[in-house]
Amino acid sequence: MPGRTTAVKAQPAPGPGPGRWSRASLPFLVLAAALVIALTAGAVFYNIAHQQNTEIARLQSVAEAKSRAIADWLSERQDDVAYYESSGPLAERYRRWRDHGDPASRDRLLERLERFRTAQHYQGILLFDENSEQLWDSAGRPAADEPTLRALLRQMRAGLVQQQLPAYRDEHGYMRFDSVARLQTARGRPGAFVILRVDTGQKLFPLLRDWPVPSASAETLLFRRDGDAVQVLNPLRLGTAPEPGQRIALDSKNLLFARVLQGKLEPGSVLRGLDYRAVPTLGVAFAVPGSDWFLLAKIDRSEVYGNALRDSLAISLAGLLTLCLGIAGHIVLRQRRHLELARRVTQGQVAVTDDAYAVVADPDIDIVVELIGGCGIARELVL
Repeated sequence: MPGRTTAVKAQPAPGPGPGRWSRASLPFLVLAAALVIALTAGAVFYNIAHQQNTEIARLQSVAEAKSRAIADWLSERQDDVAYYESSGPLAERYRRWRDHGDPASRDRLLERLERFRTAQHYQGILLFDENSEQLWDSAGRPAADEPTLRALLRQMRAGLVQQQLPAYRDEHGYMRFDSVARLQTARGRPGAFVILRVDTGQKLFPLLRDWPVPSASAETLLFRRDGDAVQVLNPLRLGTAPEPGQRIALDSKNLLFARVLQGKLEPGSVLRGLDYRAVPTLGVAFAVPGSDWFLLAKIDRSEVYGNALRDSLAISLAGLLTLCLGIAGHIVLRQRRHLELARRVTQGQVAVTDDAYAVVADPDIDIVVELIGGCGIARELVL
């Protein structure tokens, strides 16, 4: 039996007909889809903002904690300097040795220095006289190996350098953070120099290198102004020249270093700019108390937003899956309505008419269907 197009006029029954139910459900379907899209977009934007705020909070926490740790480290060095400068017995042994040629005083002085070096975990202790000439090195190296240090001590003696030496790179390329104590003379004036040399690889550099979570670009930099440039005091993690002591010109206001040295930002403020690789980064900086140093914690913006975009992709896929499931559910419900319509048609529960005028003019016509002969199936043609 060939298929024929017919109008199905529902008999009085409670509730709307299948076709009207379909037409009425369309706005709700569009509204549900719009709601899913809006919620997904909101979740994506929230995730990006949350990821950025999380990284900024971590940068602030890391920078503040490490700047305090370095300040404490410097304070410990200053305590050791104060111990030597206030030690009368050490100064007395030095005077007996230098003024009277007493070898026993010399031996006791050097023994005391060596014991202190071992107890306080210094890499070395050096002794220079009032004229900046080296008298002793715990490492046993000759005086000719310390020309840079001797030049700085002469500047200190002449008042050209403050009480403490600046961080400097020696003639072997090592970054030095020496502390200097002056033994008192009989007339109360500063006398011999005691140089306390730290092993930066033991505490300082590992402290700066550690990061609380795995990261491909996060880095902590300790730096200070050096004329029209900055000197980075610790090894660069990502640079082409990783050794410490690198000078970086302040030739761009977009550099994070330049933004810190402008002095217009509050400690812990978020910095946006370029790092020493000219890569866009986020950073937070603090001044290190008791020094001219600054500590900068930074991370590449591409890493921050890359992590956020990966999470956002997962959120978007979840939203798309929800939308697809909703559409699939709607299609299943329509198919179930069509099956119900076919069952009612075949069981004679609706009136069937071929009157074309009725299809067009009768307001009680619910839907137009095609009856497929022999199979008893109704297919909806017009909703």
